[in-house]
Amino acid sequence: MKTLNRSLGRVLMTAMVAGLVAAAIGGVSLARAGSGDRTMTLTEVETGAQFVNITNTPQGGPGDQIVLHRIVKNAAGDRVGALNVVCEVVLGHKLLCNGIYRLPGGTITGTAQDVQSESSTAPVHIAITGGTGRYDNASGQITSTPTGETTTQSVVDLD
Repeated sequence: MKTLNRSLGRVLMTAMVAGLVAAAIGGVSLARAGSGDRTMTLTEVETGAQFVNITNTPQGGPGDQIVLHRIVKNAAGDRVGALNVVCEVVLGHKLLCNGIYRLPGGTITGTAQDVQSESSTAPVHIAITGGTGRYDNASGQITSTPTGETTTQSVVDLD
């Protein structure tokens, strides 16, 4: 369960970064790349996690879920949004995660698949799947790398 919680937390943090990206559009440090691409670096901090043991197995099995909440901060350390993520254990010891970022002016959604391992420090790649309000039709990806037990640094690349 602890392994599953940390893996989901990592994936959720990545999703939160997508939310920060949206917030960055509204004022976080933002660098412009070629042809309209926007890239930013954000920090996510886990503030809550819950393991939902549907299968009643100690290590978790397909169908079990992890629910996460994270706050998203800009480079100055200011809170710019929040992320809520639900990850489900699927076959092959992987997690399929969906998250929604609440940001000023709208929301951003993201999806990721991650290996179920609490010790992994490999980056997680998150697809930005859409948004609402000022983030309507958002697309791109987020690369999220764990920097601590409850923190992640994410690079958001909006197309």
